[in-house]
Amino acid sequence: MYLYKLFFSMLIVFSVTSCGNSLESDATKLGSLGCKIDNMRKQDKPNYDEIKKLDEEFDKLTAEFKKKYSSEEQEKKFSAVFMEAYAKCDEKNK
Repeated sequence: MYLYKLFFSMLIVFSVTSCGNSLESDATKLGSLGCKIDNMRKQDKPNYDEIKKLDEEFDKLTAEFKKKYSSEEQEKKFSAVFMEAYAKCDEKNK
C-alpha cells in the first residue's frame, strides 16, 4: 500500500527542470529512502521514532523536488528512476 502511495505521489508531485544526472540522483535518493522506510515498518519491532524522522525527510525531499522538477517529460523520467531505485532496494532486503 505504501509503495502505491509513494509511486502516485511521485507521478503527481514531480515536474522536472534540471539536468538528467541530478534528476536521476534525486529520484534514486528518494526511491531508496522510501524503500528503507517501508522495510523499517515491516520489522518485528519497528523504531517508530526513526520512521517518523525518515517520513519527515521524505516529505521534505518530495516538496523540494516538486519545485525543482516541472515538465511532463522529467516527471515520467523521475517516476521511472524512482521505481527502479525502490525495486533495487527492495530486492536487496528480501
